[in-house]
Amino acid sequence: GDPENPPCARLVLSGTFKNVTGTPEAAVAQDALTATHPAMVDWGCFSTSIEGHDFFLAKLDVTHLWMINIYGGAAIIDPDEYFGVVLENKEAKVQKA
Repeated sequence: GDPENPPCARLVLSGTFKNVTGTPEAAVAQDALTATHPAMVDWGCFSTSIEGHDFFLAKLDVTHLWMINIYGGAAIIDPDEYFGVVLENKEAKVQKA
């Protein structure tokens, strides 16, 4: 969408990236990443025996959210409010373009 057109919603997440290497969270993240991008398995991204890649999995510890989705200015959203949303229809699927 057009970044100058507010109905083309924009959400900005900011915070601190945290390396999750060696945690149970990393195993789940790696499985999800390679399920979506199976070619990465052959790249050696997470192998300690291949030099030069230095890939690691990280998560964003979100501290601020800024959203503009309509005329009249941006909204500052509290992270607890954003992550506390309960979806009414948990079976809803996101359509891929």
